[in-house]
Amino acid sequence: MENAYSDSRKKIHPDPRTNLTKLITQCMKACKCSYNIMIEKYSSIPTDKQVLWKLYLDTEDLQWNNIYKNCFKTFEEVKLRQFQYFFTQRITALNPYLFKCHLSDTELCTFCNSERESIEHFFWTCPISNFIWSSIDKWLSENGFYFPLSQINAFFGISNPVFDHTKF
Repeated sequence: MENAYSDSRKKIHPDPRTNLTKLITQCMKACKCSYNIMIEKYSSIPTDKQVLWKLYLDTEDLQWNNIYKNCFKTFEEVKLRQFQYFFTQRITALNPYLFKCHLSDTELCTFCNSERESIEHFFWTCPISNFIWSSIDKWLSENGFYFPLSQINAFFGISNPVFDHTKF
């Protein structure tokens, strides 16, 4: 008799853990589905930062998915990853921004003091930055790495550098 009672009780009141597990599974599937829909909808729309990079670098063939992945593949140090991501988003606190916040005395470049500091100037066209990049390029080629060190490669990373193993 007790057996019949427990069987009928299970039919009326099923195990709440089973229902909770089913509910969580359904919710996770719904979240994943809605996330995938959002990714499809918004991933193809260029952000305003991507448009600015395209205008400055005068190129259309930037592969943003790879550029964003490089932020996490290149460095293990969190602060370097964060800097690289902020750099790609053009969120770098340079002198014009610091000047507006009254944290800098001038909007001019920190290195050369001749031009207004911008991401492009500070990291590429400034004579000091340019000297650093040419020194890096020279050192890499002397040590068996052969790839064009262009502004795009320097800013966003190189996907397939060529390495000459005969040098070592």
